[in-house]
Amino acid sequence: MEIELPYRYDPRAYQIGVWNHFPDDDAGRRKRGVVLAHRRWGKDLLALNLAVKLSQERVGTYWHVLPFAKQARAVVWNGKDKKGRSFRDYIPNSLVDHPHEQEMRIHFKNGSIYQCVGGDDIDRHVGTNPVGVIMSEWSIMDRRVDDYISPILLENDGWSLKIFTIRGK
Repeated sequence: MEIELPYRYDPRAYQIGVWNHFPDDDAGRRKRGVVLAHRRWGKDLLALNLAVKLSQERVGTYWHVLPFAKQARAVVWNGKDKKGRSFRDYIPNSLVDHPHEQEMRIHFKNGSIYQCVGGDDIDRHVGTNPVGVIMSEWSIMDRRVDDYISPILLENDGWSLKIFTIRGK
C-alpha cells in the first residue's frame, strides 16, 4: 500500500511556497530556506511534514532542532495542532519501524531517522550525520548550532530550514 505524503496534512495557502521550495527532483532542489512568520503560522507542523516527506525520498537522519531540548519535547514531540491532534499523528504508522520516546526519535522502515533535539546540548550529537535540519525558533537559537551543522550539511549535500518569529523591534 502506497502512502501519499503529506499524510492527513494540507499546507495552508500561504505555506505552499515553502512546501514547494524543496521539490522532489534533485535537479531543482534548493538546499536552504528561511521562514520568518507570525505566531500560529504553522511553522513547526509544516516543517515536520516536510521532513517526513523528504525522509522517504532520501534515507538519512533528519533533525528538528529547537533552542532547548525541553522546548523540542513540548513544541514538536508532544505538540498538538489546533484541533488537539498530536503532531506525530501526521506521520503514517505504516512508515514507522519504531519510536524512541526518551530520545525523541522515530526510526522509519526505510532506514531514515527523524529526531527532535535541543540546541542547548548540541555537543551531545557530535559525530552524527544529518542530511536535513529544521532550526525552529532561530531568532533565539545559540549560533553555535549553525556553526556545527553547516559543514555537515555541506558535506552531505543536505538541506536546512530556519523557521522563526521575529523578536524585538
